[in-house]
Amino acid sequence: MCVKAAMNAPTNGGPCTDKSKYLEKLKAGDTVLVYQLSDSKFVIIDKVVSL
Repeated sequence: MCVKAAMNAPTNGGPCTDKSKYLEKLKAGDTVLVYQLSDSKFVIIDKVVSL
């Protein structure tokens, strides 16, 4: 995520660190929460899971 990487950038200009954790790839049939940006652009917010 660009914003997170920018926030984690060291003040001396060194390499960024990314401590994010990622879920497995989405696959056909997964239910997701989306946000529509325009007629043709969407952002996947999160994967919906049952507990």
